[in-house]
Order: sequence, then C-alpha cells, then structure tokens
Amino acid sequence: MPLATSLAIFQSCKIIGVPKSTRCAILRDMAKVRKAERRPPLNKTHKLKRQDWAKKYLKTDFSKVLWTDEMRVSLDGPDGWARGWIGKGQGAPVRLRRQQDGGGVLVWAGIIKDELVGPFQVEDGVELNSQSYCQFLEDTFFKQWYRKKSASFQKNMIFMQDNAPTHASKYSTAWLARKGIKEEKLMTWPPCSPDLNPIENLWSIIKCEIYKEGKQYTSLNSVWEAVVANVGFKKLVETLDKRYDFPSRNHFSRVCLPALYDECRQGVLKDLANVKYFATTTDLWSSQTMEPNMSLTVHFIDADFNMETRCLQTSYFPEDHTGQNIAAGLRQAIAAWNLDEGKLICMTTDNARNVTLAAQLNGWMRLQCFGHRLHLAIGKLDMIYGCNY
Repeated sequence: MPLATSLAIFQSCKIIGVPKSTRCAILRDMAKVRKAERRPPLNKTHKLKRQDWAKKYLKTDFSKVLWTDEMRVSLDGPDGWARGWIGKGQGAPVRLRRQQDGGGVLVWAGIIKDELVGPFQVEDGVELNSQSYCQFLEDTFFKQWYRKKSASFQKNMIFMQDNAPTHASKYSTAWLARKGIKEEKLMTWPPCSPDLNPIENLWSIIKCEIYKEGKQYTSLNSVWEAVVANVGFKKLVETLDKRYDFPSRNHFSRVCLPALYDECRQGVLKDLANVKYFATTTDLWSSQTMEPNMSLTVHFIDADFNMETRCLQTSYFPEDHTGQNIAAGLRQAIAAWNLDEGKLICMTTDNARNVTLAAQLNGWMRLQCFGHRLHLAIGKLDMIYGCNY
C-alpha cells in the first residue's frame, strides 16, 4: 500500500485501537514517509520523440541555442516551501493565507551561452494567448535584445521554446517565421520534456532565494523586485558575464524611471500641442499606506476625430483637502501641461463638496460622474430593500 496512512495500514491488518504515535513508531522500523515522485507523464511515443530530438541535435553547438521559458512567482511562494526547523519552546511564525497564493507575476527569460536575456515581466492583467505572447516578444525580446545583435549572430541563433499552446500555435509559429525564426532556427521540442530545458535551473535558483525562510510578499512590485535583485540571481548573472554591472534600486528610481517619465511626458505634450478643446476628470484618493493623491486625466478629440485620453498625473497632495487648495492644485496641474484653461469645456468629478467648490472657484463647468451616482443609487437600494447587486 504505497503512500497509505498509518491508520489505513493497520486497518488492512485488522488492527484497531492503536494510537497514532504507536503506529508511527512501529512503522518507522520497516518503512519511511515519502511523497510521490513528480515526473512528466512519458509514454512510449514521448520517449521515442525524446530520442529523436537527441539524435537530431547530437552535433548541435548548444552555445548558439537561446533557451526560453516563463515562470510564475506568487506572493506566498510554492506550496510546501514554508516548512523548516524551529527551536524547542519557540512558536511557529504566523503565515498569511490568501487565495491563489496572493496573486503573482509571470516572468519570461532566456539564456544563451554566457548571456542572460531578460528577465522580462508580463504586464499584470495580460492573459497570454498566441496574439499577446507574440506582442510580448516584440516589445521585449525583439526590441530590447535581438535587434541589437549582429547579422551573423541572428543567422546562427537557434530559438528554443516549449510546446505550450501559446508557443506552438499556428499563429505564433507563422509570426516567428515572419521574424526569420523558422525551420532550423526554431528548435523542435519533444512533448512533456521540461527537464531538458537548462533554464529550469535558473528558476530553481531564483525561487530558493526569494522564498527562503518562508518569506512572503505584500505586493506584486515587491516580488518582482526580489526576482531581479536577489543574491542568487546576482551570482548567476556574474557567472554568466562578470562584466555586467547589476543596477541597484536607486539606479532604477533615480535614473531609469525619471528617464522613462521624461520620454512619456514629451510624447503626451506632443499629443496635446494641437488640442483645440478638452475636458478633464479628477479625483482624490488615498493609497494603501494612506498617502493622499490627486489624479488628473484629460480627454480630447484628435485631428482624425478619435476620442483620446491621457492620464496627466497622479501626484502627492498632502495639503488640507479644502476647496481652495484643490482649486489651486488643479490650476497648477493644467498649467504644468501647457493647457489653456480657457479651452476647458468641463470637468467630471464626484459630488464631494470640496471638489464642487474647487470647480466653482475656478469658474469651470462641472459634470457629475455617472458611475459615482450609480454606485450611490445601488447603495441606497441595498439599504432600503436589502438586495445584493
């Protein structure tokens, strides 16, 4: 009876009434507690295809193969990773229980010879299908890495991906072919063979580091930061290429993010340069750490009569939320984006008195937010009739 419980074993022998501690003590002399081994479900056809794969690539220069894969990292970590020894008399630490491990981040990366490609984060909320997978590769792998390589490198590189439906679909295969990755440049991969991909070792190193001692995370940004900043990952990068200077958190916050913001701001200013009339939406809200913020969004119709929307800013707003302060803050925000206040048609807000007063003080037409009013109406129906909508 492999993997049977001590109770089931004793009952099969028609022995009842024996305490669990005694049952386990007796069984330890003749058996061990083990988990079932996890392995791909290989049948005869799978094994033959693995042999064919090995024969086909027996003389391949694997230093020219780009091994790719995705990995999902959750806030709570994989099941069973929170176990460990504690001293006598010490209580077990409290561990949060959240649905779906608190959510997670999907990471894509590749390794080729002594170089690491990525890792790249799949945008939160994006469900990978054939179309979104190809777009993801275009925005990350091709734009940020592949196109910077020499023509000879691109000619000799072999692209490896597993047989996930998003990878092996006709759409993805045809899309990669248009990019020049086809035939011998796209590695044939045997089914049910994740153990053949060396990048699995990279995933193992990362997970061991970021979840050691049962660590949990509070946000998707923090777990992503752990992926790219943990010690094991740095050691791996140094092993692949010692010349690579790993950027710090301050480098991203003080250099990369401001540069991205400036680039995005210039693009928005260019879009707004020829706007004749515009409308805005604003709201005040607090973050999870109770920091007050004010958002401003602009809406306009471009030269091709398309409705366009740009979020201009979500800025820290520590001042008292009086009508006067809000009015001044909104005027400063509009002026900061070179918008002519006289071209403002109306501003959509909720029904808060301070925001209503701010619009009056600035002499702006105000439009009540339909979504906010609908939410209030549903809330009143629930209070009156006890209905859940």
